[in-house]
Amino acid sequence: MVVNAELPENNSNILNDLEIHYLETGEDLNEIITNYALLFSIANQCPYAGGPAVERARTFVALVNDSILYDDENVCLQSGIYKIIGEDLNNQTSLNIHPNPASTLIDISLIGAIGSICKIEMLDATGKNIMSTNMTCMEKNTRLDISRLTHGMYVVKVSLHNRSFLTQKFAIIR
Repeated sequence: MVVNAELPENNSNILNDLEIHYLETGEDLNEIITNYALLFSIANQCPYAGGPAVERARTFVALVNDSILYDDENVCLQSGIYKIIGEDLNNQTSLNIHPNPASTLIDISLIGAIGSICKIEMLDATGKNIMSTNMTCMEKNTRLDISRLTHGMYVVKVSLHNRSFLTQKFAIIR
């Protein structure tokens, strides 16, 4: 499938401008509220077609409304992008973070058949990597100290076998 290269580039430009204004105003939430419709339209795009800015837009939208569920499979399907899954549906892998929202510690749990070493990265609302560690995927559980992080929205990204990724958002509230 060929994806229009202008869409991810335009999305990134919009998010970069918005993020600059947001940071220049001292992270004033009114900047997000004012541009909510634009952010929401980008957040509802297929991530494969809209590029990395789709996840960034979702993070900003979550600052105002964190109860939105995105139906990527159907949105991507409407764009002609198909997700091919394995034949064994019982062997799917997922990621859970508890508690969410959190204040000082989070527990990361991997569900499904996983082997070897997993890399865990924590990203802030801008997509910047702020913490990185490894865990033995066979143990499937790890605890991270987040007491030094400021309040806000974060994403945990787990790399499996150096090629596939699981992501989960969580909030820090103090």
